[in-house]
Amino acid sequence: MLGIANYKLEPLGYLINNPLPNAAIINTNHQNYPKVGTLNIDVEPHDENGNEYEEVPEDPNELIGQSIQYRVIINEINDLPENFCKNVYIEYESFYNKQYNTTKIVRILLI
Repeated sequence: MLGIANYKLEPLGYLINNPLPNAAIINTNHQNYPKVGTLNIDVEPHDENGNEYEEVPEDPNELIGQSIQYRVIINEINDLPENFCKNVYIEYESFYNKQYNTTKIVRILLI
């Protein structure tokens, strides 16, 4: 594991997305290099047909007991160390069932 990035889930309670263009990827292994890259991420809530919700709740408590579908979108990863640019993937944990999800493995091209 290269590091971790944090994303605020509070907007999901209002059924809206929260794009985060520069989430810092923090190295958890070496204190000499605390930041090892940035992540452009978004979490988009959607209905069972894959469409954005048309109505949003005034109070997130209205959603208690309901299932919310969402997709995690990784738009871009930047500033990774060169030796970590092969077979890159993102792993995230669902807060509901503690299940780990993994994105497709991609190869980053260095320019």
